[in-house]
Amino acid sequence: MKPQDRNAALIVVDMQKGFDDPTWGTRNNPKAELCVAMLLQVWRDVSAPVIHVHHYSTSPTGCFRPGTPGSEPKTQAVPLAGEAVYRKESIVRSSAPRSRRICESGGSEAWLSLA
Repeated sequence: MKPQDRNAALIVVDMQKGFDDPTWGTRNNPKAELCVAMLLQVWRDVSAPVIHVHHYSTSPTGCFRPGTPGSEPKTQAVPLAGEAVYRKESIVRSSAPRSRRICESGGSEAWLSLA
C-alpha cells in the first residue's frame, strides 16, 4: 500500500459464521476468508482504517440472529479494538452513499468494500 493510500478505508461486509450454515448451499468463493484475511493484514500493517458491517437477522429462524454463533464474525475477520463495527438488519449491503458518509466521518477519502 502506498503512503498516499493509507487513508483508504477497507469495509468488510458480512464476514460471519452464519454463511457456513448448509442452507446456503455450495460456496462459489472458497478462498474468500483467506483473501479477506490477507487484505486485513495489509490495512492493519499500515494502520489504515478498517470498518466492519455485520448482518443481524430479525427472523426468528435466521442464521444471523443476534446472540447465535452465526452472528459472530469469522475467525479471519474478527474486528480489532479501535475498528468500527456497524450493524445492519437488511440483506442489502450498505449503500454507496452511506459508505461514503461513514468513511468521510472517519477522515477516509476512498474505500474498498468486501462482501
